[in-house]
Amino acid sequence: MAVEKGWLTAEWTLLIGQLAYFPAMKKSWNRETIKHRYLTNEEAKRRIHLMTILSFMSFPILIILMYGWITNQIETPLYIGIMVTGGVISIIGHKIYERHMVRLDENYVTERELKEEREWGSA
Repeated sequence: MAVEKGWLTAEWTLLIGQLAYFPAMKKSWNRETIKHRYLTNEEAKRRIHLMTILSFMSFPILIILMYGWITNQIETPLYIGIMVTGGVISIIGHKIYERHMVRLDENYVTERELKEEREWGSA
């Protein structure tokens, strides 16, 4: 809306979006730190770190796609298709990743367990 009204350029809107991502990035990094504390298997620790790095790397790709959509270089149906497909792949990939991590390390902390830990204040 800000771009359509002429209040901001598309570049400034994307820059604000990237700055708004920093709290989520810090939360993800903190989650990785908590998981590292509970894990004993070195391969599991490496995979946790790899997933965090991949999620950090995927954010700029989303920004580039959003920029292409805002500047009409990517058509809306294609943009929506890419986002929905990426979301579905991400959800399925995360479920597979969780199952694999549980097999790697009996001390792996799942997202559900992390939420329970936070509710009780022990994480």
